[in-house]
Amino acid sequence: MSFRIRVSPLEKEYVFEELDQYGIGYVKEEVYIYYCTVCDKTYRAKQDKCSEEDCDNTEIAKVQIGDIIGWNYNYVIERKKESDLLSSLSKNRLYHQLRNMKEFVGTNCALVFEGRFEDVIRKEKARIKKLIAKGFPRKVIMGANARLKQLMSIPATCCQYGVSFIQVKDLHQLLDMLKYFDYKCGEDPQIKPKRISIAKDLPKFLRLLMGIDGVGLKYAGRIYEQYKNTPQLTHALVTGELHNRVKGIGVKREELIRKWFGV
Repeated sequence: MSFRIRVSPLEKEYVFEELDQYGIGYVKEEVYIYYCTVCDKTYRAKQDKCSEEDCDNTEIAKVQIGDIIGWNYNYVIERKKESDLLSSLSKNRLYHQLRNMKEFVGTNCALVFEGRFEDVIRKEKARIKKLIAKGFPRKVIMGANARLKQLMSIPATCCQYGVSFIQVKDLHQLLDMLKYFDYKCGEDPQIKPKRISIAKDLPKFLRLLMGIDGVGLKYAGRIYEQYKNTPQLTHALVTGELHNRVKGIGVKREELIRKWFGV
């Protein structure tokens, strides 16, 4: 893996040891975003006062962005384990982190959870059951349920902020994945070419039959074997012979075709 990344100095030492083992170059760097404490307008560089209209606030705070950042600031990753995720939820820190990532980088932002996210949800449900069994006050139960809903909505919340939610087994899997972040970021997604429909090579009247509700390719082909154009089929519909001559066309399907042709 011949690339470099920027890593928050707040990361644990074992993370840097793993990066060394994987041969990923890195620097410990604190990347901040600055924001107005009144109107929440964000800035990439330190400001003396807020430039938002009708806001001359001089109290500009700063917050660190992401745990792993692309060398050219082309992507940002926020790592979360179970304890950190629950802590950031209780303090509403998670929502600020998602917003700040989006404001700073704009695209290629990801919240990466290390572990099994469904296990965290299962533990929270089990905890609520214990609280109920032990007779805790209703207010406590409601608070636990509210946190469970917050937890379960994290993937949808990430989507709302335009941040990818990615689940990895452990740090090793994340480091394996980093090379793909570095390789893909900055590239436009490749859209598959438009599928060429085989219908364009079929006879026009057969294509018309395929568009009738309840007919499809199978029965359209059988009808086309007997009737090659609209006048022939119309005559069969008027005389009521269609369901007798075409296998699989019953009275009900014949009636649908008759209504479609307005006979």
